[in-house]
Amino acid sequence: MLKSISWQEFFITIATLVALYYVCSLLFFYHQEILQLLRGKQRSSTDQKSTSQSPQPNPLIGPVRFSDEPARPVRDELRTEELQLATQEPEEAMTVADPEAEKLQQDLTEILDQIESLAQVTIQTPTIELQTLYKTLLSNYPGFVGTTHQANISQAITETLSQHGHTITTDEVLSWWPT
Repeated sequence: MLKSISWQEFFITIATLVALYYVCSLLFFYHQEILQLLRGKQRSSTDQKSTSQSPQPNPLIGPVRFSDEPARPVRDELRTEELQLATQEPEEAMTVADPEAEKLQQDLTEILDQIESLAQVTIQTPTIELQTLYKTLLSNYPGFVGTTHQANISQAITETLSQHGHTITTDEVLSWWPT
C-alpha cells in the first residue's frame, strides 16, 4: 500500500507518537509536581513528616479509636430467664393451588379478551370469514371442550358478535369447537 515508507521509518514514527502521548499525559496529570521540581522547591518539613508517619485515616470510614479499658469477656452461658420468646401463634392453613385450575382460569381470561378484540377488528367481516376466524381461536383452547366453560364462552361469543351487528346463534358457535 505505502511502498515509499520502510518498516524502520514506520516503527520510529509509532515509537515517537507513543512517547509524545506519555509525555503529554505526564504533563497534564502531574504538571504541578513537575513545576515544583523545575523550580527547585522541595517539600516543606510538615509534608515530609506526614509522609514518614502512617497514612492519615480516610475520613469516609473514620479513624480507629483505641480504648484503654479492658475488653469485656464474651459470655458462654445464657440463663433461660434472660430469653424472651415470642408466643406461638397457630399456623395459617396453606392452600395449595391446583396448577391445572390456575391454567384454566388464565386461559378463560385470555380467550374472553381475544373474543372481544376479534369482534372489534371484524365488524365488517362476512359471517363465513367470522366462522373461520373463531374456529381458529377456539382450536387454540381444547381444554374447554366438554366443560361448563364451553357453553359460557360460546354464549360470550354470541353476545359479543350481536353487539357488533352480527346475527349468530349459540348453537352455531358450539359447532365451531374442535371435536
